[in-house]
Amino acid sequence: MARACYGLSTFGDLFTDRQLVALNTFSDLVHEAREEIEKDALAAGLSPDPTPLREGGTGARAYAEAVSVYLGFAMDASSPMLGTHVTGATREACAHHVCAASHSHGLGFSQS
Repeated sequence: MARACYGLSTFGDLFTDRQLVALNTFSDLVHEAREEIEKDALAAGLSPDPTPLREGGTGARAYAEAVSVYLGFAMDASSPMLGTHVTGATREACAHHVCAASHSHGLGFSQS
């Protein structure tokens, strides 16, 4: 964030400590899953080509990277479920701000 909004000076300030632990744990698990997926892909006979997906790779490494991207999307989609209940006054202040922090932006705020 370029400047502090409502006392939130970093992206991490949008989350509670408990939410940050959960998100970091899920992120670590995606990395671990990528390693396991690559091992399984090699065992299934995919090419051991070390070229990464971003460079057009088609081997086990690229396959594992592609699957891990989708796991990351799934983790991102679940982040609103980790949401904090925001009071009405805070919700109104955030909703009217130019950088509105609302449930539709995956920032961890809920509508209750």
